[in-house]
Amino acid sequence: MKKEVIKLQLVFKNYFKKRSNPSSQLFYKKLQFYKIHDYSKIVN
Repeated sequence: MKKEVIKLQLVFKNYFKKRSNPSSQLFYKKLQFYKIHDYSKIVN
């Protein structure tokens, strides 16, 4: 599970770098797939 979170952190960093990228929707689908709804709180 920790490895998954670390992987998600990298995804988050890349996501904020290119926020205007249309892949952001795909990113949110991935988040829902992982079902980590409180992950944004961890990042903030």
